[in-house]
Amino acid sequence: MAATASSLVPKTPASVAQGASPTRSVVLPRLWYEGFELDSFSNDTVATYTVLSSAPVLTALMTPYQYNVWQYNPGGSVSNSITHQNGTFMQNTVAIQPGRYVLVIYAYLAQALVQFGYQVDPSTPFSYGPISQPLASGIASFGVSNSSGTITSYEVKTNQIVGLAKISSLQVDTPDASSYGVLATGATLQLNAMLVVIDNGGSAQKVYWVQDVPEFVTATSHVSFGDEIWNSTSTPSYLSNQTVTSTNFQKGGFVYSVGGGGALGSLFVYNYNGNSQTYNLPFDLALLMKATVLPGAGVVVQLGYRLLSSGSGVALLTNWFDNVTIHDSGVQTAYFDVSGDATTPDGHYFDAELVFAGEGNLETAHFTQLSAALGLFYEGGIGRTLSSFPTYYGFSGDTGESADNLVVTYVNGIAQVAAGTNSNYPYLGSGFLVLDPNTMTVSPPRVN
Repeated sequence: MAATASSLVPKTPASVAQGASPTRSVVLPRLWYEGFELDSFSNDTVATYTVLSSAPVLTALMTPYQYNVWQYNPGGSVSNSITHQNGTFMQNTVAIQPGRYVLVIYAYLAQALVQFGYQVDPSTPFSYGPISQPLASGIASFGVSNSSGTITSYEVKTNQIVGLAKISSLQVDTPDASSYGVLATGATLQLNAMLVVIDNGGSAQKVYWVQDVPEFVTATSHVSFGDEIWNSTSTPSYLSNQTVTSTNFQKGGFVYSVGGGGALGSLFVYNYNGNSQTYNLPFDLALLMKATVLPGAGVVVQLGYRLLSSGSGVALLTNWFDNVTIHDSGVQTAYFDVSGDATTPDGHYFDAELVFAGEGNLETAHFTQLSAALGLFYEGGIGRTLSSFPTYYGFSGDTGESADNLVVTYVNGIAQVAAGTNSNYPYLGSGFLVLDPNTMTVSPPRVN
């Protein structure tokens, strides 16, 4: 029986299923085990896992009941598990019914360094059980449709994504902001998407997480535009100033080491922050990200915005404030990818999201006032029009920042986000609008 929509809650970023490639690692002492949750909401779900180990381990896929019984006697039989294997290399693909499952890895013989990955297809953004932390709120496409609790997946490949925002009120007051190294009245509106680069005759795929982010300081009515690019192909994220370059290098647009890698090494990110400017409400804008292949050289990622109104209602031309080149002489093609059939090599969603969140450093922002309308569009289809994604959810999948008190509703294809006492994380429904790239106005598609 398919789960109903009301029984679903969003996954937190930490609980996203990892890719089937062995991109994660854990050290298990002898007679030690770890269990990892997998969730299925579709009758056609397939689970895949790969495990590499320095010493023989037991790998088993269990139901929660089987897992609870086995925990009382880890050395006992696992013959009634859905799957079970012993060895130093294990790989399996199995069809599973809707429900919660546990992937168990047990070092029964000796201490083991284990590299592993697992994948659930379709990769729904929902999970069973209570949510453990707030998420960023807005509008997002995960490549997943939800019809009365039955999950199906789809994929959208595009060279341009546009996020449309109309903000009529905005105030933030986050008491613990200083502990995150950010401002009490700071917040972001993030346009985030995964960029796939295919090279070497199609045999190699690289994935980059691209962010186009206006950062607001509501106490002084200032906004600045910046961007970040992370390498989602590797764990941890690795980039260099030889492989990623920007026209803003002299203004601080380059790769930084942000630490935090622990035993796996340092994290690296490309980052650029522009100058701040004042804004007035209502504040309407379009955020744009575009990818263009340079044959024999790499991929140019353009990050931009267009101010549609800032109190005065005067529209301005698009400002491509950053142009970043990902150097790759063997590039074949590149596109932003929204897919419910896969997660990235480092375990994130292939989603596109336009969400309100904290200012940075995994902060949860407290919005005392917010009234905004959000739309999310991609370039594709006949005539390369800007169209709605097939379906939307009201929360983020990949960003670490969040908001603790925003309510999202869905009206005529647009997400309405407002401050409220109880955050919600809904499945919004189908998209059906087109966006005029010249005027940045939306309308239903023309029926011939």
